[in-house]
Amino acid sequence: MKDISNIDNIDNMEIKDRKLVKDPKKFILRIVSGFSLFLLALFLLLYNWHFFVIFVVVIQLIAIYEVVTIFSKKYYVDKFSLFFIALYLDILIYFNSFDVITVFSNFRFNSDKFIFFLFSIFFIFLIFSINFIFYLQNTLKESYKKLDKEEKSILEFIKSNTNIYNYFINSLGVNFIILFYVVIPFGLVIFISSLRKGDLLMLVVFTNFFNDIFAYFIGKVFGNKKFFEFISPNKTLEGFIGGVIGGILGGLIWTYFSNLYLILDVYKLVILVFLMSLLAPFGDLFASFIKRSFELKEISNIIPGHGGVLDRFDSFIFSIYIFSFIFFLFF
Repeated sequence: MKDISNIDNIDNMEIKDRKLVKDPKKFILRIVSGFSLFLLALFLLLYNWHFFVIFVVVIQLIAIYEVVTIFSKKYYVDKFSLFFIALYLDILIYFNSFDVITVFSNFRFNSDKFIFFLFSIFFIFLIFSINFIFYLQNTLKESYKKLDKEEKSILEFIKSNTNIYNYFINSLGVNFIILFYVVIPFGLVIFISSLRKGDLLMLVVFTNFFNDIFAYFIGKVFGNKKFFEFISPNKTLEGFIGGVIGGILGGLIWTYFSNLYLILDVYKLVILVFLMSLLAPFGDLFASFIKRSFELKEISNIIPGHGGVLDRFDSFIFSIYIFSFIFFLFF
């Protein structure tokens, strides 16, 4: 087992360092690349929703590739099924034949669409399970062919290789983690972006953006008490609280300028923004957990200054889930 006692060095994570910016050039690059990505997405969202959908799908596929590259080092990852399911869901969403928004169209429960939603989940489970069965059969069959058949029967071979079955059970779980962590959230982005010309998606973006900014700077200036330090030693309780306050502020600013408060219940909106601000940071922690499991500093280096797609969208993914659950059920 590798020594991880010095794993804190991965992120230079000493809270006592009060420098707001350790690497000014990287910080500027981070701002420029992040702002450019935001402007591109905003332009597509406002002026051509169809191209925005393509943009989201591209980001989604890159994110899947990043995670598959990482997890395949330790587990069997069904790349074909993951890419197929992502495109399958995105196409159905785009053509409105399977649309979570219409499951609760006009905020009234639509049982037919909901049943179709459930059967789509069963279909996804079947794809994974059947493919895993075929792959496991072929893997063990090839291993058995290399043995002297007189030494072991098939039953004895199976009993002596239970570790392979355990490996595939764990791998199946990993594939479902990737499905729910990468595939489905970006599909939800497409759903939400078609509501009110993107105003509701921008509510999530503003809440998440202000949460990140406030958490970073307040944590740097005032942070003393560690918060989930065994997962991300740089996190502080002060930064977390500052992020919650900042997220609420950002959400309310967008609510005011987009006039959402005129058409939606203000109290429910405040609760929604509060819950997104409170729980979104756990998306960042979940990404840190994955990176530490593989001793990585960043998922990849595709976005200058940020790292990978999931380094940039980690907390945003949790925000999307929280928004979807609260909004579609209670608004």
